[in-house]
Amino acid sequence: MKKILVLILLGWSLIGNGQTLIDSYPESNYNFYSSMYYYFSQNFTTTKASKITSAVIYARMFYGASGNFYAHIYAHSGTYGVNSQPTGTALATSDAIDLSTLGFNFALRTLTFSGANQITLTAATNYCLVIYCTDNMNLALGRDNISPTHPILRVSNDNTTYYTEGNHAMIFYLYGNEVLSTGNTLIFGTDF
Repeated sequence: MKKILVLILLGWSLIGNGQTLIDSYPESNYNFYSSMYYYFSQNFTTTKASKITSAVIYARMFYGASGNFYAHIYAHSGTYGVNSQPTGTALATSDAIDLSTLGFNFALRTLTFSGANQITLTAATNYCLVIYCTDNMNLALGRDNISPTHPILRVSNDNTTYYTEGNHAMIFYLYGNEVLSTGNTLIFGTDF
């Protein structure tokens, strides 16, 4: 008699190896910056299902070196590219970056999503990338305020009421690992 051993896999995902660019608006478009707000929200759209790993922004310290800043991923509400804004609670939150490490020169800053915050973003879905700074006077965030092709950047001081400062776009990159496939596998054992 032989026994077949059974392995049951439920809700599995096959994750690609290597970073995938989810969406971006490069720093070559930079011409101004936003500051004096706690929250900066940029809408984006996924083309493929991806497990998010990092957000990159173009930023510098503004007045001083007090506080931290984070990247959040939120569900999207409103009309995409017109009055987009986050809704509900954050789906993911990055590790913090200390503002005192930035200095006063603009550069690309990477915010890393760790552990359970490496959520899977659904393909062909709108989301909001929200940059939150614990001190609204200390982060200058690079943007395009002339003729952006990836609107829209909106700002808030309470994460509830968002304002549009013209037709602007945040400089950003979002990276993740592509989800190649998902599924449920039921395998059982038997003797023969």
